[in-house]
Amino acid sequence: MICAVENKPLDQNDRLFWAKTLEDGSPGLSVREHCLNVGFVGREIYMLLPPYLKELYPPGCVTLIAAHDIGKMSPGFLLKSPIWKARWQQKFSLGMPGLYKGKHAEISHEILWELIQDRKYHWLLSVRGHHGNYGITSRVRCHPKPQDHPDWILPHRKALLDELVDTFGPFPESGIPKDAILHCFTGMMIFSDWIGSSTEWFPTEEETPYDCKVAQERATRAIQKIGWTRRQVKMGQSFGELFQAKDQEPLFAPRKLQETVMDLSNTPGLILVEAPMGCGKTEAALAGAYRRWTEGEEKGLYFALPTQLTSNRIYDRVGEFLKNVVEDRAGLARIHANAWLMGDRVQPVSTVDDPPEPDAREANRWFSDSRKSLLAPYGVGTLDQALMAAMPVKFSALRLFALSGKVVVIDEVHSYDPYTSTLVDQAVSWLLACGCTVYVLSATLTATRRAELVAAANGREETIHQEYPLVTKVERDSGKTTAIPVENEFQPRKQVEIVCLNRDGEDWMERAVQAAENGACVLVIRNTIASAQQTYRTLKSLCTDRVEHFGLLHSRFPQFARENNEEVWMRLMGKGNDHRPHGAILVGTQVLEQSVDIDADLLFTDLAPTDLILQRIGRLHRHERQRPEGCSIPTCAILLPTVNWSDNAKDIKASIGGDAYVYPPFSLYLSWVIWKDLKCITIPEELRSLLEATSKIPERLPEGALELLEEQNRKVEEMRASARVKHVFGCDPAVMDVEGAQTRWGNTANGYVVLLARAPEQSGRNVVLNFLNGETHTVTGERFDYDLARKLHMNAAKVPWYLIRDLCPFAPDWLSMHMDNAIVLCTRPDDACCDVYPEPDRSIFEFHYHSSTGLQHVKMSTNVTGVAHDFDETWF
Repeated sequence: MICAVENKPLDQNDRLFWAKTLEDGSPGLSVREHCLNVGFVGREIYMLLPPYLKELYPPGCVTLIAAHDIGKMSPGFLLKSPIWKARWQQKFSLGMPGLYKGKHAEISHEILWELIQDRKYHWLLSVRGHHGNYGITSRVRCHPKPQDHPDWILPHRKALLDELVDTFGPFPESGIPKDAILHCFTGMMIFSDWIGSSTEWFPTEEETPYDCKVAQERATRAIQKIGWTRRQVKMGQSFGELFQAKDQEPLFAPRKLQETVMDLSNTPGLILVEAPMGCGKTEAALAGAYRRWTEGEEKGLYFALPTQLTSNRIYDRVGEFLKNVVEDRAGLARIHANAWLMGDRVQPVSTVDDPPEPDAREANRWFSDSRKSLLAPYGVGTLDQALMAAMPVKFSALRLFALSGKVVVIDEVHSYDPYTSTLVDQAVSWLLACGCTVYVLSATLTATRRAELVAAANGREETIHQEYPLVTKVERDSGKTTAIPVENEFQPRKQVEIVCLNRDGEDWMERAVQAAENGACVLVIRNTIASAQQTYRTLKSLCTDRVEHFGLLHSRFPQFARENNEEVWMRLMGKGNDHRPHGAILVGTQVLEQSVDIDADLLFTDLAPTDLILQRIGRLHRHERQRPEGCSIPTCAILLPTVNWSDNAKDIKASIGGDAYVYPPFSLYLSWVIWKDLKCITIPEELRSLLEATSKIPERLPEGALELLEEQNRKVEEMRASARVKHVFGCDPAVMDVEGAQTRWGNTANGYVVLLARAPEQSGRNVVLNFLNGETHTVTGERFDYDLARKLHMNAAKVPWYLIRDLCPFAPDWLSMHMDNAIVLCTRPDDACCDVYPEPDRSIFEFHYHSSTGLQHVKMSTNVTGVAHDFDETWF
């Protein structure tokens, strides 16, 4: 029997208790009907869970999902109907809405709490959190108000609960701690509620009586239609077949590193891969994922990278792999805050060449929604999206459920500070608890950081391994830890000459110019945008016509220009020789450190933490090719600031300059100690020793360096403590799930500057916009316009919030409707200066834009608004 009482309403007042309204605002779908719908969806999802997850959830969990909205049987919710509010106030002698609790999720929690009355029974928190926020204190005690539970409603609630129990079984009897499993189950409840609330599958108004059999069929059809279960792969693929190009024979066999990762993928767990840049770590993780899909319970994939840019670059690469293995019609989602700007946000992936059937197109449309994209079978995006699965942000639980049972790959894990690293550890622990296998990839991981990740997976290293490359496995169920050193067979030994030069002199610039004039492709990486812009201008002024190409890459270009610039330079200085120039200088910032296929003949870099210098050296002699005269030996010139480390901390920071705002000054001191006397390093043999040297504090420190160390220790502990208190069941209310808002330490608020080719033109009631990239748009109304939003973002450069905060209140309506914290700059045809629109005289900054150098700003002598600014913007 599908339904306890077939086709029979709860009682004559069934529709009195409404859950969903009709288009005119009047009550439509009843609480009973909605709870049954969501219960049928929940049961369908439960039956499709992998066995590991299904065993974690107790019998009767579907009943809890069905009962999620019983709190809508309450005065506070009844009075939310604008049409029937007065009628119900009179009929039941209800007071004003302010007398009653309006959050029905909390009422649902109270109702079930009174029913079960077990303080250890934390399953009920999922009901309270099914709208994305638990909203609880540290205690799980409810304090129901009598007016929210009047006697005349109690029989109706009991009748509904009895029917749900008869239909789906008794409520769970076992308790559960407040941990990953509970949070994941809350996500499953949210997912069920979203589908069960869709009028596309469950109409709010029907002429025929409610039929449980029909509702069950609709639930089954909905799950099939959105393609949530489409994760079937071809069996028996060889390593070469996993990565072969279409219509070509397999080209290569696995390297030893890749074989090792595949061998260790025989059971679920955490697999750490430490190996040099460009050695095939990505393919190793994907091949390991394939083994888990074919031999284990895991299905699906999420590939997480540090930035939107790096995730965009690997998206197609993962897509080509999936097209070789995915057997059904699944989708690969692009998952980050700006994914909506991309034309292929969800890309069909399948070994089948036929046109996708309607269901496949429907699935791609459904997963294109920003909060639903992680539910897609396969995804590539930012690490932030995964971290928020274990943080107190809105709909965090849905993210955890979306990732549960998948293979999760975290690339470039060395890129994070102690705050984000602590969040990574928490996420790894929770992902493993929810049935995931996690691959962590890094070229420059320290032994200390490896030990922290191993501990997060409930493992323990018996021996601290110093070998490199190294693959470490922690088994999920037992915590057994295995470390396997791997022979370096994939990268020829590279001896890099190290030259330390005075950062503030011009000798190094003359050397760079001379090398470029002799045909070398020179890469210069500065730590700040301002220094990169100044370096570009100086080098270009020093060069002759013999240097074919100059370029500058940083994050202060509008989106369209940044994408174009990076594409141009990866073509010029990438792997191929067809477009490689005879002489070029590319200046950039940290955007060139990772996931960029740039191959330089000669490298100049600012002093930075050692792991980042090694990342930058990875751009040097990256591919085998004939080098120009004087560049046969890979050479890295490190630009050292002139610093007296015995000075006080304030003076040391002043000597370091803007770099002290980018990296901890003591980390720069340690890096200075390591690199200042080096003449040559051998890669990859010396990578491990160089990395470990960064964690060894010298016994004797100059007075100023000691002050910086104490300052850094305080900051690190503050960062870790701040990350540890960000618990989903904590006392603080959940914040909005905005990428970067909670996942990065001290993430300074950002704003956007939209660049127009000229001032907006009024045409009657319409406004004509001429964007910097050549596109135009006519603003015709006051509704959100997706095409306009896309053009605005493509022509926007991200800037620190303080630069524009005095101007945002005066932004035109058509801008503020489509972008938060944004202003408009209109470029001038005759110079680089820009005018703020529509209030040019309100800014305390003068803005300049040039297509070769990007956006710059200069603080004017007077503050016209009278607002005091307490920032130091020199490093931006």
